[in-house]
Amino acid sequence: MPAFLYVVCILTLGLAAVSAANCRKIHIAPLLASISPDAISRVLSDLASFCAVAATSVSSATNEAQVDSKLDLVGLHQASHTIVRVTGFSVLMIADITWTFLSAYSVMMQLLWLFFESLIVVDDAQIETKTLHLDAFVADAFSFSTPRAPMTPIPLAPASSPSGPVPPGPAQHFTMIRDAAVAIVDRLELYAKDLLKLKAAFEQVIRKLDSMQHVFDDVVMRFNGMEETLDRLGERVKGMGETLDYIGEMSGVMVKTVDGMDEMFNDIVKKVCALEEKIKVMEKRVHEQISGNGLWPIRLYNHQRSLDESLEWPSVFNPPYPAGKPSTLAELQSMNAGMCMALVAALHLPTPPVPIPPPLEWRRKQIINYLGCAEFDSMSHSIVLYY
Repeated sequence: MPAFLYVVCILTLGLAAVSAANCRKIHIAPLLASISPDAISRVLSDLASFCAVAATSVSSATNEAQVDSKLDLVGLHQASHTIVRVTGFSVLMIADITWTFLSAYSVMMQLLWLFFESLIVVDDAQIETKTLHLDAFVADAFSFSTPRAPMTPIPLAPASSPSGPVPPGPAQHFTMIRDAAVAIVDRLELYAKDLLKLKAAFEQVIRKLDSMQHVFDDVVMRFNGMEETLDRLGERVKGMGETLDYIGEMSGVMVKTVDGMDEMFNDIVKKVCALEEKIKVMEKRVHEQISGNGLWPIRLYNHQRSLDESLEWPSVFNPPYPAGKPSTLAELQSMNAGMCMALVAALHLPTPPVPIPPPLEWRRKQIINYLGCAEFDSMSHSIVLYY
């Protein structure tokens, strides 16, 4: 846009100069001579450099927007301050560019107005007066170092000749206008440099945002990994729950088994208690056999006696022994049935559970066995103990 305005200014000035020369016989040779080749080369080089800078800025912005960098909180804070500063600077620069554009537009309108007036004005003094007003307007419009004053309108009525020094000629007017245009180009170059600085700041912000995007992508990936880990953990917890359910079922089976074992143990305890009772009864009987009523020592004593030696008898009270009881083993072997019955009754010996009464010899052996006597067998000459 600034280069376009610059070209439009040059074309407008040239058109105005040619028209004025044709209509009012103004000498255009000095005016053209004032435009040096260096000025034209400078304008073209400024236009080319501006285009090159714009292309380089676009290319570098496209290439460097992909650069990655680490993100930190300090960088993010600096980026926010940079955005604020760049935004304020951009607003000021846009306002300045707008003022410059409006000033250039006003200059062109004044030049066009001068051109159209030159077609109808017949006095060269009026042309000089209007040119002087245009010089004052250009100096006021492009005085960037001093506060801008309101634009001075160009009067339409003929004005009196100004008193004072002689106004400059057309070549000097064109030189002043060219200097103003060069000042515009210089200011636009400054704007281009400021835009480059702004581009660098925006590139830094873009790099910060790219690094933030990478960090957020990393955070999202980590959250996805955490979600997968939680899913696997949930599956493991579910498997542990199934295992605990199985363990609970097995525990129930084990409880039932232990209950059965308790019942079996109770049965065993009962059997052991019954066995202990039987053992106690057996011990009691053994004790009675050994020392009860003095029967066991009597049996041991009688077992050692021969046929003719006297025997020991246990004490009885009801009924008493019969009179004339046998005193030796030989007498026991030869006692009659009445003596046998009396001794059986006195010793309280059991009777056999048979309906037929036992023979006399069986009764004799029962009494001999109860007393613990040893009977000599005449056939084998051996000692037989009857129980």
